[in-house]
Amino acid sequence: MKRLITNLKTFWKGSKDFRVWMLLPMLLGPVADYYLMESFSINPFVETRWKAQILNILLFEVLMLALFFAIGNLAIALEAETAFFAFAGFMNYVVLQFRSTPIVPWDWFSIGTGVSVLDNYQLPFGKRQVIVFLLFALVFVLQWPAQWRLWGRTRKKIVTRITGALASIAVFCGLTGWIQTDRGVDQWDLYPFLFTPEIMAMRNGFFATYLMDLQYLVVEKPEGYSAEKAQAFIAEAGAAGNGGAGAGAGRNAADTKYPTIIVIMDEAFSDLSVLGEFTTNEDPMPFVHHLQQGAENTVTGNLAVSVKGGNTANTEFEYLTGCTMAFLPEGSIPYQQYLTKPMPDALPNALKVYGYASTAIHPYRAGGWNRTGAYPKMGFDEMLFEDSFLAPVRVRDYISDQSDFEKLIELYEAKKGDGPQLLFNVTMQNHGGYGESYPNFPETITAPELGSATLDRYLSLVRITDAELEKLVAYFENETEPVAIVFFGDHQPSDAVVAPILSANGKQADALSEEDEQKRYLVPYVIWANYDIEEKSGADTSANYLAAETLEALGVPCSDYEEFLLEQKTRFPVLSGRQLTDANGEVSRAQEQKGETLDYRTVQYYEIFDSADAAGEEP
Repeated sequence: MKRLITNLKTFWKGSKDFRVWMLLPMLLGPVADYYLMESFSINPFVETRWKAQILNILLFEVLMLALFFAIGNLAIALEAETAFFAFAGFMNYVVLQFRSTPIVPWDWFSIGTGVSVLDNYQLPFGKRQVIVFLLFALVFVLQWPAQWRLWGRTRKKIVTRITGALASIAVFCGLTGWIQTDRGVDQWDLYPFLFTPEIMAMRNGFFATYLMDLQYLVVEKPEGYSAEKAQAFIAEAGAAGNGGAGAGAGRNAADTKYPTIIVIMDEAFSDLSVLGEFTTNEDPMPFVHHLQQGAENTVTGNLAVSVKGGNTANTEFEYLTGCTMAFLPEGSIPYQQYLTKPMPDALPNALKVYGYASTAIHPYRAGGWNRTGAYPKMGFDEMLFEDSFLAPVRVRDYISDQSDFEKLIELYEAKKGDGPQLLFNVTMQNHGGYGESYPNFPETITAPELGSATLDRYLSLVRITDAELEKLVAYFENETEPVAIVFFGDHQPSDAVVAPILSANGKQADALSEEDEQKRYLVPYVIWANYDIEEKSGADTSANYLAAETLEALGVPCSDYEEFLLEQKTRFPVLSGRQLTDANGEVSRAQEQKGETLDYRTVQYYEIFDSADAAGEEP
């Protein structure tokens, strides 16, 4: 290796014009970096549009020049760029495997959450990744002899370096701004649809897509927006929904005391039979299926969510606030990016009017998804995390749903008789990372024809949850105080888990039709009460509407804002980041219906960014 480097140095320095030879690594190094970075996950020569390939190479070249002028040594600049994109390319591959979407700019806000669960996953490292790393190492070695230095304290060299660095940065920023415009997208033939980030990154290249996404760090106001207009929409819906009685009168207001509402958003709980037929040794969720068949005092259906494989916080954000990810950038995390002010109309705040005390429970680390910052802004009085569970039963490395549900009973009993409670529970037992067996985890469910241990473990976790839910319902069936349980999953597991089911039905996770892709965002939901409510089955909805529908079903008064949500549901019965279904049953994307959804967009912007100011709250 030393001899190779020495020979390369001698060859270059012995040439008539040393700097001419330096053009080779300057030109070829960034090209190699680009294609190798993409090769961790895709075949860029085939899957990335040819104009986008040129664009990415140009971006890599300009970035290399900026580094060269800033550092003053070509070899170090080349090595820095190579090392950075080797790391970035591999991390993007890892994120794609875990959650089926690429890295986006706002992931930096959730890096702590990702690291906190990383030790529960098996690192997806195959032959392809080994080869790419070896080729990166070869590029690294070949670039080191390119010792073109601009070091020196002479005025000429200092001016050259500063001018070169600033010019390169200006060109880089100019290219970035260009591809964030409609004209730039057209001229470079880029794929602009943010709601399919994995396709966007594949067709445009990961780096160019990342730069395009930077424009979405800030949410733009809807056309013609004003806080007064949003307030008028909410007031009109409230008047229409409760006969003009004003906020708080509600429809179906119960004559008896208000029920305690226990909301369980269960980690990765889903019914994968929506994806296609497959056979298991026994039903993974017999109790949920029993409830779905018209059980007394029960409402059931499919819940459309906006995420799959991860980003749990977005489903709880949709449920608690009535906002939809359809109007926010794909992959963004409102808890971390946008929830900087109180939200007076969020569910916990809205229920305070009726004497509800509210507690958020999550049996894991408090720092995940900035919940400790977001929950108080939505009105939770109390937050409980992992350290509130004493000697819990664990399944794998996580606190079990058994201990989680027992904590709900404990909290209920501690305050029974003091007024109604809202207990909002985000579980942890079924969190992703299904690659290993554990002595404390009985794997009872198998899909023998599919031969996937990963899928079997996932289904076995679902079976445990289903049994614990049945016990919880049995406990409250005999309770004399009114109690309701709302149960739903936050998302389906990653593509790697469901791939055997799709394959058995002649489909591939990365080549699904639009209809089949929408099914990847469906989870079951249940509203059950220990008192008389109207039974419904097949009542499909989306996470943004579910809280308002819960109050309506349980006879709890709806606020004007919740009436607005119920009004929007009559226009768009399902509205998620993935799917918009209108009143005629026509399915599209919210991004394609900006005019039709303008009222909702206006109110949502107000709720997230302006409602606290209008209510006189401190930012």
